[in-house]
Amino acid sequence: MKCIQCDRDVNRKDRTLDPHNPRCPNCSHTFVTEPTEDHVTDRMVLNAVGAVSHGGVSFYLRRHLYYEVLRRHLWRIRRSRRWALLFFALAVAAVIVHLIWDMPALLFFALVFGVLTVVKGVDRFRVSRPVETMLDRWVEVNPDEKLLTGAPRPSVKESDTESELGAASFDHLLICDRNEYVDFLLANLFHFHFSCPVLGISKYPQDVFPDMVARLKTNPNLRVFLVHDLTPDGLDLARKVKQDPQWFGDTDVEIIDLGLLPEHRPMVDKLLAPLSDITAQEAGGGKERQWTELTVVSPDNLISLCAAGLREGRPFPTPKRSVRRRNGMNVYVGDSFGGGDGYG
Repeated sequence: MKCIQCDRDVNRKDRTLDPHNPRCPNCSHTFVTEPTEDHVTDRMVLNAVGAVSHGGVSFYLRRHLYYEVLRRHLWRIRRSRRWALLFFALAVAAVIVHLIWDMPALLFFALVFGVLTVVKGVDRFRVSRPVETMLDRWVEVNPDEKLLTGAPRPSVKESDTESELGAASFDHLLICDRNEYVDFLLANLFHFHFSCPVLGISKYPQDVFPDMVARLKTNPNLRVFLVHDLTPDGLDLARKVKQDPQWFGDTDVEIIDLGLLPEHRPMVDKLLAPLSDITAQEAGGGKERQWTELTVVSPDNLISLCAAGLREGRPFPTPKRSVRRRNGMNVYVGDSFGGGDGYG
């Protein structure tokens, strides 16, 4: 496995001289993964970091990295199984040709292809430890300034808030069901690029929420957009915003749901198809993953989807666009995710 620090190829014997702290003998950089056990390399995780950070440009969440590593891991499984299928077909073809034309030499090739089928098809990519545990160690050894760790957000002085709000006029508001989504969008300057404040349903950030919402309530053209996971709390976000007097209770504000809905399940399955090689809890299938996190969508696509929703005034695409009656109000849901209508 190559060291990500000095790019030296180090064999297992040399990198595990200290089994409790495997290091590169050239630069002493710590190895996080063990390919023979994890079937994931440090380079693979580093490439996943580059993907979710858009080459070190964008901020990202820990769960973005988790899903990206998992997708790359599943891709290796599929690639190995495709090779196994090919070798199996060649072995069968060699046996059939031998039976028809009596060519004993082909039996040797059939044996070789059969062995390759077993080598490629065996369950050799099952991880020896959870991906989350692996990432815990990765973050400790390879800290990244673009990774949002959930550190306390610096408070904003009241005078600064007043000066910012004084000349501001917003026609859009984005509400997230989780504070970490707020941090993610703010860190990537979503509010600046699209002139759209971003708040959390828990009234986060607390130092901005009161004045911001009070100012927004005076705008008759305001449109509220929701971003949330496919969870019971996420699906209940529209009701909370509409009924809570501290939000927009007793108002006629238009609410557009940009979050994950049950209609998005086919899209989620394509993004992260569960396989038997990884537990259902890791791969995103089964009862443990009946609900889905929004971080299954890559950071750049997530920002693009939110931007498109604000720009076009309609939700993330779903198999069918419709206006649904939910919790006594009209909530708009839209067409096919990832289709040809400009969403991501």
